[in-house]
Amino acid sequence: FVDFILDGQPEPPLYFARMKKLNKIGPSVLGSPIELPKKVSIQEMVDNDITIIDTRAKHDFASSHLEGSIMASFDKNFNTIAGSFLDGEDEFYLIIDQDNLQEAINDLANVGLDKCKGFATYNDLESWNGESTNSTDFEGLSKQMNNSNIQVLDVRKATEYSTGHIPGSINIAHTRLAANLDKIPHDKTIAVHCASGQRASYSISLLKSKGFDVIWVDDLFKNWKSEVKA
Repeated sequence: FVDFILDGQPEPPLYFARMKKLNKIGPSVLGSPIELPKKVSIQEMVDNDITIIDTRAKHDFASSHLEGSIMASFDKNFNTIAGSFLDGEDEFYLIIDQDNLQEAINDLANVGLDKCKGFATYNDLESWNGESTNSTDFEGLSKQMNNSNIQVLDVRKATEYSTGHIPGSINIAHTRLAANLDKIPHDKTIAVHCASGQRASYSISLLKSKGFDVIWVDDLFKNWKSEVKA
C-alpha cells in the first residue's frame, strides 16, 4: 500500500526534513508581522560573504546577476527553491521588488529561512555590471555531445527521467541538488536541462555559486526528442 501511494511522487525538497524538526520542537518566535530587513547597497552585498537570493525572472537573471547569487524567482516556486538551496542557519541578502518584500520574508520564514540581513531592489541592480549565464538549446547541445568535456545534468524528477533521457546524463531532481553536488564532476562543463528550462535555470544558479562551469539548456525537452528522431 505504501509503495502504491508513493509511486510517482516527486522527490521531496530538502527543507521538508527541516520542517519536520520545526513541527516537532516548534519554530522561533519572530513576531507578527515579521520585522523587515534593512535596505543595503549592492556594494555591501558584494563585499560580504553572505548568500544572495535574486528573485527576478530567469532571463533577467541569466542576462546579468551578481557573482555567486542564487536565483529563486518570486512566484509559486519561490520558497520551495530557496528552501531547497539554503540551510536554515544560512544568513542571506534578498534582491526583491520592495512591494513584495513583506510577502517574500513571510514565505521564506515558512520554510525556516529567517536570517535575512538586508535587501536591495531590482532598480538598485540595474546599474551594476554583473555576470551572465552561458546558454544553448537542444540543437546546440546535440552538436557538443561528442565533446568529452561536457556532462549533461537532467534536473527533472526520476519519473520523468525514466520515460526518456539523454544517454549518459546524470539525473538529480532540482529540489535535491544541494545535497548531491558531490555526484557532479568539477572537471567538466555541466549542461543542465529539465523539461522547459525553468528548473534548470534555478539549478544553474546554485551550481555557478558552487564554482561549477555550466551551460543552461533553455529549451523544451521535446525538442531533444525531435532531434533524436530526426
